[in-house]
Amino acid sequence: MTTSIIGLEVGLNRVIGDARGWLGELVPGGAANPDVKDGLGNVYLSVAVGKNIARAGHYHFRQSELFFTVTGAALWAFRDYRDDSKTFGKVYAAVFTAEAVPGGSAPTYQVSEQSMPCLVVPRGVYHVYWALTDTPVRVVCVATTPHDETDYVRLRPDEVPGLADLVRPYGITF
Repeated sequence: MTTSIIGLEVGLNRVIGDARGWLGELVPGGAANPDVKDGLGNVYLSVAVGKNIARAGHYHFRQSELFFTVTGAALWAFRDYRDDSKTFGKVYAAVFTAEAVPGGSAPTYQVSEQSMPCLVVPRGVYHVYWALTDTPVRVVCVATTPHDETDYVRLRPDEVPGLADLVRPYGITF
């Protein structure tokens, strides 16, 4: 599914389950998956423990990432910082949740035995997320390059134009 930011996409990956439980595919096809066409450099887990506390808060010059919110409820916000993009300056927000759907007007994607939503975040797109409940938010990331501190532009959410209005309906203030 496309968003208002070119290249920022939401995918709904396959889920397989039975009476014992279920599994959700993260990178179907492995290295042949077009979402990791630029490489498969790192897989890691990010955990937010604390309601309304921001995690991530950066964009990359070279790296693209796939994100999977697997527990909790997370509000994700984005801004396009790519000078060469037709959507430069656009902002977008979405909720990814394995819990009850919180209020607000951002699109909501449910993690369940029927759905494994994936965020495809291209290089140059700022991304940050907040836990919306007291349940820790666990996010699996598949990155196209290994970790490299020189590839980050770190910004606090209050430094990103347009984010405050997107997240305020969820009780998040800067």
